[in-house]
Amino acid sequence: MNRYRFLLLGIAIFTINIVALKAQEFTPGGNTFFTDIITAKRGNPFNYLYLPVKNYTETGLFYTAEGGDFRDARIPSQMQDFGLQTQGIFKNESGILFYGNLSITKSYYKNLKWNLSYQLPENALMEDPHYFGVARPGNWSNQDYDINGGIVFPINDKWHALAEVKYHLFNKYRNDRDPRDKITFNELVFNAGFNYQINQSQYLNIKGTYGATDITNRPSFNVDSNNTPRYYRQHIKWLIGYGSFTNPFFEHTMRNYHQAGVSIGYLLDNQNYNVSVNIGYLQKQQDTYKNGNVNNKHKEKEFFAEYKPKTYSLDALVLKKQTENSHLKLQFSGLNTKAENVLTNKGGKSYSTSLTEASLLFGYLKIAQNKPIIDLGVGVEYTNSNQKDVLEQSRLEFSFLKPKFYAMKRFKLTSVLDFLPRISGQANISLQQINNYPSLQFNNIDDSDFFGLTRKLFYEEVTQPNAEFFGVSNWQTNIDLGFNFKSFKNLDTYFTIGGAYQESFDNLQNWNNATPNRWNFSASLKVYY
Repeated sequence: MNRYRFLLLGIAIFTINIVALKAQEFTPGGNTFFTDIITAKRGNPFNYLYLPVKNYTETGLFYTAEGGDFRDARIPSQMQDFGLQTQGIFKNESGILFYGNLSITKSYYKNLKWNLSYQLPENALMEDPHYFGVARPGNWSNQDYDINGGIVFPINDKWHALAEVKYHLFNKYRNDRDPRDKITFNELVFNAGFNYQINQSQYLNIKGTYGATDITNRPSFNVDSNNTPRYYRQHIKWLIGYGSFTNPFFEHTMRNYHQAGVSIGYLLDNQNYNVSVNIGYLQKQQDTYKNGNVNNKHKEKEFFAEYKPKTYSLDALVLKKQTENSHLKLQFSGLNTKAENVLTNKGGKSYSTSLTEASLLFGYLKIAQNKPIIDLGVGVEYTNSNQKDVLEQSRLEFSFLKPKFYAMKRFKLTSVLDFLPRISGQANISLQQINNYPSLQFNNIDDSDFFGLTRKLFYEEVTQPNAEFFGVSNWQTNIDLGFNFKSFKNLDTYFTIGGAYQESFDNLQNWNNATPNRWNFSASLKVYY
């Protein structure tokens, strides 16, 4: 896959540069209303043909930092990200639509423990439940490249076709202390589809997806004697679920993933409404190998485990143009993912998980002279996460209801400078939490039982605090201060700084601080043209 890297980079940058050279009209800069729509419609780019957003390019720099103890225990205590992003949409006079995005990110993790995987957990779930873990915290230095370029072109008066390529590469390094680690992630995804015009205002489309992912993970020790069971805080283990452990077969491992999916969409577009509905299905087969040097990836005896997530999704948008200068929207997104894990050497299912998410958002946008003046939104989200570890006989399930809002208003300070303050908030209301873990087995562990001490340490540092973290109601708020500069020619510049804060409503028991919190700081400079 590496041999395609520079070719794909060139294609994506060429696609984005076409957009950059041509797009000179109104952009969705400075508002959440259209930004959320464009992000959601990346799953079905045919919708870009009919959205009331004109050609634009966005290029910018960003910096984010976050820290605090109120987090999943397998997430770093502090994180920093900075980098470059560019994206755009352009439709020419022949009806050909180009779109693309490119991001280059450098990130740093501080004090990350129990996670030598290629990804951080979301909703208590790892992207793959088989990963190296170690109790000793370490610092990481990472670099990420994410490229996407696509084209939608007319075949005749009724039909459009789509072709898209996505490439994602990142490297992660833990190099400040043993165990050290190097992770390389390569993913290549192709999308293709067709759009058919039923009548003057209605359309049907279908899109297929196929992709492949290769991941290598190579831990190492500067002092080989540190990688012994006696030093159990830094001795690497396989985590194979939520609390289950085993010793690694080899020091290195690799993964080979394949994904395939299909989505079907319907769109109604007339003078007053833009209504779209998209239904999708995505299936992945994630094979993890015992060794990092496998010649035959199809040889079953080389497999350590197989993990097969299946995701069903539904996205819908009702966009109403009130006047030439105001819009209303009702936006829904939902998904359901189920997955089972099979340990090849044990010949049976050892772990299962499910995730259900749904979001409903009502938004209002007022525009004057092609600039957002008022941007309001109110909505609610629902999350249910469930994972069961058969070997460890453990289970973690939780549900949250999340009402939220955002509000922005533009103020003119001078003839060339506008001020855009934005505030948002969210309450995460715990609906249920089930945590079953056989903790009694840790009461009488001998000092020489290093494997048992490792499992006990995971229970104390991950299972117990996570049970509280995913079972307590909490709140969070964000404040952003934006400045819009009228630049020369058609350039439109936004500079934004912001902060966020999150804390539980109740005191917690299994934490060093009874009222842990999480904070976030961000800054960005974006130019639209």
